[in-house]
Parts: sequence; structure tokens; C-alpha cells
Amino acid sequence: RVPVHKVTLVDGKPHIKASVKLEGDIVSIQSALNYESLKYLPILEKTAEEFIKAEMLKMLDKTREMNADVCGFGRALKKKYLLWDDWMNVNWLDIYKDARFDIDVDVKIRRTGLMVKTIEPKGSSTGEV
Repeated sequence: RVPVHKVTLVDGKPHIKASVKLEGDIVSIQSALNYESLKYLPILEKTAEEFIKAEMLKMLDKTREMNADVCGFGRALKKKYLLWDDWMNVNWLDIYKDARFDIDVDVKIRRTGLMVKTIEPKGSSTGEV
């Protein structure tokens, strides 16, 4: 889905909330754990959410350092100003470096992708190591 974001000014500093919903496929698993089972699937989804959120925050922090709004968050705030002069007085790129980000990532794994079934290691009937 398209990410949803909301930009507000709190004490003159941007507060950006973004919600990202993703779907994934299991392409391969290098451990012998049966991740496609209902027991392990939530763990895999949570780990993916945490990893993606951390990487997104690193990228957004880098955009703040470089003073470049590459994601176009300013457009969402710009819509709230009726007059061009009012928008120019905001000095978006000057205040963007003080932006605070709240990112919500939701990952759902709906299919096993290229996997059919995890191969159990020899001597194990449960697929757990």
C-alpha cells in the first residue's frame, strides 16, 4: 500500500507520523526452523517490522543531516497554507533538520513465496533445532 503520512508543526518543529503497510513472501530460510508455521510466523513478521523501521529511521535521519526532504513531507504541510507568502515564511528546509519522526511499520507475510515446505534436519520430527 501507499505509505500514509501526516505532518504537523509542534512548537515550530515538524512532527511527521508515517504508517507503512507491507506484505512479504518467504523466499528462503537458512535455519531449520519451520517459519511458515503459525508458531513462528508472528516472530518473523515482528523481526521484519523492527528491521525495516530501524532502516527507515536511519535513512530519514540522513535526510535531516543533509537538509533534503527527499520524501516530500513538506508537500503535506504546504497544503495547510492558503497563501504562498505564509508557506514561504515557514522556511521548511530550515526547520526540517529539527523534524521528529514517528514511524509505524506493519508487515504481514501472507504467502510462502518460493518455499513449499521446510526440510527438517535428520533426527528431528518437529523441525526445531
